[in-house]
Order: sequence, then structure tokens, then C-alpha cells
Amino acid sequence: MKINYEKLLEAFGVVEGEAFLLSNNVCKDKCKFEGGKLLWFDKYFNGWEESSMRINRLLSLKLEKLPWKPKDGETVWWICACGECVYSFIFNFRERVLKEMKEVIDG
Repeated sequence: MKINYEKLLEAFGVVEGEAFLLSNNVCKDKCKFEGGKLLWFDKYFNGWEESSMRINRLLSLKLEKLPWKPKDGETVWWICACGECVYSFIFNFRERVLKEMKEVIDG
């Protein structure tokens, strides 16, 4: 049986490459649809693996969307507290930046 990949993404309310959590009320796995396949994040090997889960099992699980997080290099807009000023900046979340910020904060 051939599965309509676009309809599957639509049914789950996700876009290709968007990570989400799948839960069976006991554990949660980080997953995403990519390249026509369901991938799950293997915490031990720190990488994405192809899932062998069948569609009927997939439909029996609860999908939980992850909070939105900008990607490196993506333009992000910020509105000040008064609501009158809008600023844009390029999101940059690299380890080097975090290390430098920690050094400044720690003194």
C-alpha cells in the first residue's frame, strides 16, 4: 500500500524536517519526517535513524509539537516592551558565542 506522504504530513500538522515528539504515554521519542521517511533521534549515537514503524502504529501514538526555535542564520524579529519599536537580528546560536557569554557573565 502506497502512502501519500503530503497527506500524512498534513494529517500530523507538521512540515518536512520539523522535529516533534511521539508518545505512547510511557516514553517520548523525538522524530521528524524527511525524504519520505519517518526518522527518530537516537540519543545514544546522537543522530537521526530511519524508523521501521508501520503507519497503523504511528497513528496510535500521540504527537506533541516542540516549541519554535529559530535556526542559525535566520532573521528574528523582536518587539520592545512598549510595543512601538521593532528590531530584527540574525539568530546565531553557536558554542563559541555561549562560551564567550559565560566568560563575561562569570567575570
